[in-house]
Amino acid sequence: MISSTDHEHMKRVRERVSQMDAIIASTATNIKLPLHDIMRLGRQAKQSLSTAKRVFWLRKMSAAAENVASANAACRRGCSHCCHIDVMVSRPEAAQIARETGQQMMEPLAAQSLQEVARTQAEGIQPRYTGEPCPFLEDGECSIYDSRPLACRVHFNMDVDDLLCRLIEGCNISVPYLDVTLLRAISLEVIGLNAEYADIRDWFGANRLPGS
Repeated sequence: MISSTDHEHMKRVRERVSQMDAIIASTATNIKLPLHDIMRLGRQAKQSLSTAKRVFWLRKMSAAAENVASANAACRRGCSHCCHIDVMVSRPEAAQIARETGQQMMEPLAAQSLQEVARTQAEGIQPRYTGEPCPFLEDGECSIYDSRPLACRVHFNMDVDDLLCRLIEGCNISVPYLDVTLLRAISLEVIGLNAEYADIRDWFGANRLPGS
């Protein structure tokens, strides 16, 4: 049952959605992703021979988009709504995160191929971890920020605030995220179409070292 507070929240959501075309049109005029830099850094990632170097250059590529998008995004330090949704991470990236953070990487029970991830999303299957915090979330902030997954680095709400990000059980609210189709395509090509994917909680949840 939705509480009176949630009813009021959903009323505000409906009002915001009715204004969304104008909001997106305004934001779009301020967002011009640096395509030249993105392609250049993507090529550098493709040419790299080690996982560490590939992830390094993909992070640089993500930062090029972040530098432009962040000033116009609703995302702010201490806002952790997106740390309570599913975060898919490839095996090579999970291994790099483990090396950098000293965390023990688990063997996930639910590792999926890229095709399986896409099919699950297309079928609208309920995400497994919605509402559950990321194992690296501490006091509302990411404790591995410098090593955070690529998915987190390009996840931007381009609305005026975090209203549409707030999770309400039983309600599926569409958030105007930054269009990072190009960055995802390059990342998939660099990481490899045959890589396995799992949620960050499946890679690290139970084995996360206390205080790190």
